[in-house]
Amino acid sequence: MIWLKSTSKRPGKLGTAEGGPASMPRMAGASCNIIRGRSRPVPDSIAREGKGETMTHTSRKLAAVFAVTLAVLVTVLASPVAWAQASGMSAKPLLRTSLSDDTSKDTVMLAVEIAAGGTTGRHFHHGDEYAFVLQGTLELVAEGRETRRVTVGDAFHNPRGLIHEAKNAGDTPVRLHIVFVVDKGKPIIEPVAK
Repeated sequence: MIWLKSTSKRPGKLGTAEGGPASMPRMAGASCNIIRGRSRPVPDSIAREGKGETMTHTSRKLAAVFAVTLAVLVTVLASPVAWAQASGMSAKPLLRTSLSDDTSKDTVMLAVEIAAGGTTGRHFHHGDEYAFVLQGTLELVAEGRETRRVTVGDAFHNPRGLIHEAKNAGDTPVRLHIVFVVDKGKPIIEPVAK
């Protein structure tokens, strides 16, 4: 709390022998509100100095804005999937852990859904991708390979560094589970320009 010194020289008021010492101790956390000769601590969060806000109140507001901004950035940037060219696609992380025999690698499992007409965009991975189709039909386009279609019950593998794209080839959403074994600290997906 902050105890303010009164400038009043009237008897019975703060600053006189009758009302207390001329200077009250300053305590962090509140300003002073003088009502009828008594001082009452008021939290800084609601105290005002003139027309402006107290420094503590402003600092708290700035800290809150910073915290929200940081949370949004962390969510976006640290997300295990950053589908840059993807459209109509969502991914839900199911598991992320280090590989048992090689802690320089992460194993990541995702539940992915690609809407009708959606695509992953062209990309590659810093490791291997293993996928299993739960629903729908997917068209796989990979550099140096023939385009192929996979459907419910099919599994496929994309090796490290293979530039590829998956497109929903049907009228219903495609659902699949994907497991990646990728280099720790590297993004799971690296977009590639067309």
